[in-house]
Amino acid sequence: MKSKGISYFLLILLGASIGYMVGVSMDPVDRAIRKAQKINRANLAGVSSLREGGSMNIFGLFTKKKSLQEKIDTDTKFSNEYVNRISNTMAKKEEAIALLDETKEFIDLATQEVFIDSSLQKYLYSLGRVQLQNGMVFQALSNLQRSYDINPYDSSTAQLLASSYLALYQVLPEGSEKSQAGESAVRFLKLTLQTKPNSISTMHGLALIYTDQGVYQSALPLFLQILDKDPEHIDSLLGIARIYYDQGERDKARRVYEQTEALILELKNKRSFIRQELNIGVLDHKLKVIRNNLEILYSAQQSGIN
Repeated sequence: MKSKGISYFLLILLGASIGYMVGVSMDPVDRAIRKAQKINRANLAGVSSLREGGSMNIFGLFTKKKSLQEKIDTDTKFSNEYVNRISNTMAKKEEAIALLDETKEFIDLATQEVFIDSSLQKYLYSLGRVQLQNGMVFQALSNLQRSYDINPYDSSTAQLLASSYLALYQVLPEGSEKSQAGESAVRFLKLTLQTKPNSISTMHGLALIYTDQGVYQSALPLFLQILDKDPEHIDSLLGIARIYYDQGERDKARRVYEQTEALILELKNKRSFIRQELNIGVLDHKLKVIRNNLEILYSAQQSGIN
């Protein structure tokens, strides 16, 4: 009798499990999410696997590595495949978002809306990230903002919004749109610092906007914080020099420019496989700017201008 009772119990449990699985498979929300996931499977694995130098490029020692942009500019086959895969990736994500949007229109229960919103937020963030990586700032902002509206606690979305608004702020001409972009960038940069207080790029972005807007009392401590973490952060040194110059402290500005000039020359002369690869072209451009500014400061000093 005891074994028969156990058998009945197992049959009931099996039936319940089958019923649950059937119920889940028939649930419209579950079906929509699984279909969206299936649609969204396109990715860039094929592009990232195209290594420079082929099998002879062991550890990158025999062939100079090309940046993604250089490969796109010089390798027609790679460029065409990259564009096709990027377009396909974004199209798949947009299709998944449209499917979830359409499903949501027919959903009344709050718990089911949560499931839909969770998937929507993920795809909107993913699409916005791909768009931002490929210079589509306005489209990225639209999708990332919607992603953030669904889940304002997602620090990854806030971080990408900070990058997007900062990029937009830097290219817009003076006016109300630039001012609004700056306000949004500051908001999301501050949010990002709450979760990543040691992020040098975030601190630098915030300091750049403050410097551009003349809020030097907020910009200078950020530049100094960055230099405390990275004494060779050239852009922060240049930011400090600009602040000193704008505030009329010409001797301080000159000393910082001279310090930065010496640092750049030192970096250019270093030759080591273990050091991070330097962008010599960028360093040369900064060196030219520094020397032009120093020439102005030296001339002013000789003329007795404070």
